[in-house]
Amino acid sequence: MSFELKKAEVEVKGSSRMQTYRNRMNTFKWHIFCVLCLTVMWNGCAAIHPQKGVPAQYLPTEYKGEIRSGKETIDLSLLRQPAPKHYLLDSGDVLGVYIEGVLGQLKDVPPVHFPRTQEVAPSLGYPIPIREDGTISLPLIGTVFARGLTLTQLEETIRRKYTSEKSILREGRDRILISLQKPRSYRVLVIRQENANDI
Repeated sequence: MSFELKKAEVEVKGSSRMQTYRNRMNTFKWHIFCVLCLTVMWNGCAAIHPQKGVPAQYLPTEYKGEIRSGKETIDLSLLRQPAPKHYLLDSGDVLGVYIEGVLGQLKDVPPVHFPRTQEVAPSLGYPIPIREDGTISLPLIGTVFARGLTLTQLEETIRRKYTSEKSILREGRDRILISLQKPRSYRVLVIRQENANDI
């Protein structure tokens, strides 16, 4: 019986020691947590110190921007240009050119180009880009100026060069087809002003 009593006393003493150890560990963890929080807050306090600089009202006038109070917002649709009646060729356009006997063999069917988008109709001929200087290069006649011309005007110019000027093709039996395979495209960046009421 005395042995069981001693064993119970040892168990009670051991559990109280364990409880004390747990309490100390919880207190230690709490102190570590508080120190970490204070460290984070201390670093944050450094950001709210006033910066060294010149207040805006003391800046010289050459450093200040324009005053926008007298400016008015314009309707951006007024900036567009009316579309021309006929498409005028320029640098960046890709033409479909077929000249029987020169670009393509006699009695051959002209190649057909089907565009990926529906903005442009399918076209006939070999792709010839208009260069930066507004010209195209064709076999046997060299460069032809294309900038500012319509497709019909360019076709007549090419026909005249191949028939009457160079006598490469017979007039009336020439088969020259000019079409637009890919129109030029421009990338435009639009910056929009928003009012606080719009947001």
